Amino acid sequence: MGKEFEQLLSAVSQLLRDGKYEEALEACDKAIKLNPEHSDMWVNRGVALRNAGKYQAAVDSYNKALEINPKNADAYYNRAVAARFLEDHFLAEESYRKAVEADPENVDALMNLGNVGLRIVAEAMDQGESQRWFKQTEEAYNKGFAVAPQESAFLLNKGVLYTFRKDFKKALELTEQALAANPQNGDAWFNKAYLLEELGRKDEALDSYNKAASIIPEDGRCWVNRGGCLEKIGKNEEALEGYNKAISYNPEDLYFGNCCGLWYHKAVVMMKMGRKKEALEAYNNALVRFNNAIGIKPQNAVAWFYKGKVLESLGRDEEAKQAYNRAFTLVPDFKEKEPDILNRFGVGPIRRDEHIK
Repeated sequence: MGKEFEQLLSAVSQLLRDGKYEEALEACDKAIKLNPEHSDMWVNRGVALRNAGKYQAAVDSYNKALEINPKNADAYYNRAVAARFLEDHFLAEESYRKAVEADPENVDALMNLGNVGLRIVAEAMDQGESQRWFKQTEEAYNKGFAVAPQESAFLLNKGVLYTFRKDFKKALELTEQALAANPQNGDAWFNKAYLLEELGRKDEALDSYNKAASIIPEDGRCWVNRGGCLEKIGKNEEALEGYNKAISYNPEDLYFGNCCGLWYHKAVVMMKMGRKKEALEAYNNALVRFNNAIGIKPQNAVAWFYKGKVLESLGRDEEAKQAYNRAFTLVPDFKEKEPDILNRFGVGPIRRDEHIK
């Protein structure tokens, strides 16, 4: 490689680290004119495009890198990241799988391979298809745990996989193993609480929700589920106190772009307590939050569904009907799948930064 190309390669790496993605893209294009067969420069170009929000163009650059070097593990990994932003879970799964084939001990790729499979399992409509993806996803988590037994997230997410199968006892066993490895994992406590609730062990579930909320107080899901437990046993004041505390931590009521429904649940419990004026205010606040969530992700069926419930509570029946119809259009069997959809765990990928070379 010539001196000018080497200088551009160094400059691209620094520009990407500095977050100067447009400048990095220009430098990549200059370098590619000098050496169009440099696979890693096409990867860097994809990184610049992905960080600039140009996800399909990023995928195209990663594909070019792979045409040049079909064994480029970084190109596969980064293509998967871009594919996830496009919500092309099948391309993401294929890409993570190829990244693992190229680098069998890549812990991040194994984790994300499992997590993408988990998403596909959750959304699979056909039983046979779901079973096939279940096996492949479990295999990814098993391989990952064999490579990195210190990563308790493999156990935790495998527990979520069994939750989708409604094998709550097996899921609880895996979740408790994850907690034994990392007792301060708030997500694990949340998952354990949910599983205990499904198994009818409500007192233990409440204790676990309390533990989860103490570790991740900004996570509205903990307070929503905790409040639901309390409301079932008539402890409305305590539930309301929890909702208010959660709102103080997370006034926008968002969790990874999804609305947790804190204001909605606050409104519901206030209605139970006869505090109608305050409930009305809370419903209006809930409506703002659900609209915000829909603005972030227009395909969010849960937000559309609960927007409908809020509008119905406010007496805006025609608008409520439109929101419900939108939810059912996005997920035709929403009513049947509602518990699974609403209780879907917030399992996110362990994403390292894209590889820069």
